[in-house]
Amino acid sequence: MLFTNLNHVKKNDTFVLTVFHKKLAYKVFKIEVVKPEDYQGLQVEPDKDLVTLITCTPYMVNSHRLLVTGYRVPYNKNMAKNIENSDKFNNIKQALIIVGIILLIALQFIFLYKRIIRIKLAKKKFDL
Repeated sequence: MLFTNLNHVKKNDTFVLTVFHKKLAYKVFKIEVVKPEDYQGLQVEPDKDLVTLITCTPYMVNSHRLLVTGYRVPYNKNMAKNIENSDKFNNIKQALIIVGIILLIALQFIFLYKRIIRIKLAKKKFDL
């Protein structure tokens, strides 16, 4: 799984994981940037239900690792509604991006077609 926007997460944000069809909610309490060889932030803490999400940072450089750690909180119906709304928004956004790309490609083909016609007409000799 890619964590593309993990760098936008702030302390006290909540994220939800689905494990074996069960939703588990976690609240972010620690965010740190470490070198790839530094594993101190990934130590198991006994008697604590923690999850650490890891991604490379900064974007396109990937010289460090971003660790976002959260502790378990109860999953409630309000979270489910927020996730559903977020999923709908993301689906609409993706659909609009795809439509935009298709329109852009179509406009490029139209422009190319008109240019080819213009060049062919310019090469033709017309007798009056």
